[in-house]
Amino acid sequence: MSRIVSQPHAASSHPTPQRRDFLNVKFSAVSAEEAFRLIKYRSPTDPFGYIVTPNVDHVVRINREPEVLGVLYRDAYLTLCDSRILRFLARLRGCDLPLATGSGLVGRLFREGFEDGEALTIIGCEEEKIRKLQALNPKLRILHYNPPMGFYRDRREVEKVLDFIVCHATRIVILAVGSPQQEMVAHEAARRGLERGLCLCAGASVDFVVEPWRRAPVWVQALSLEWLYRMICEPKRLWRRYLVEDMAIFPIFLRSLLRKP
Repeated sequence: MSRIVSQPHAASSHPTPQRRDFLNVKFSAVSAEEAFRLIKYRSPTDPFGYIVTPNVDHVVRINREPEVLGVLYRDAYLTLCDSRILRFLARLRGCDLPLATGSGLVGRLFREGFEDGEALTIIGCEEEKIRKLQALNPKLRILHYNPPMGFYRDRREVEKVLDFIVCHATRIVILAVGSPQQEMVAHEAARRGLERGLCLCAGASVDFVVEPWRRAPVWVQALSLEWLYRMICEPKRLWRRYLVEDMAIFPIFLRSLLRKP
């Protein structure tokens, strides 16, 4: 691990944006356009950082396990709001959360975020999807490693992921292994003192790039019903998350109203 250091990082050419506290998550006060520019024009010599894109599911889990998960989002370089529902609830509290979805950022990065011949490291995704990504941008060199399902329960597999990131250090690393595993990997890389690079915790965003039909139509997104569209497309996998687990966001929000001075 020749690129792991113990010294503190030098100051970044891009200072960390201001944060807005909502439901125990400190969201970055940057728009999708600002977030894209911070990623695209980030210098390869800037110190290591990572980006998280919490949605309703993430916020519910953070509030259930704040000691375990809260730090993963607190220590991120950018914490971007990936949910129109969260944005709506925040507005009811008088808090303006700019919307900057992970799928939107990843899609735009593949279209216009890389120089010809630049390398990109991707952790996760099947080989077939990587081949489709490569076909979409033939001038991009993709370095890929797909860990086994449940890899985070095996310390040896975690080390393989971290070693791959270190040995294939690129300006941008996309972590597409699901939450909270991807945030845990990014946070551990930061704690180890990785010298440089930017990890983008992207979840299923890569899937939307290679299979755009999986993304809800724009008018559905505008109505904040993307969750319903996804559930209809994948009911067996998503019904419980959206109709049971994520409903906890409303009592969490109501408690925040009662605590508000």
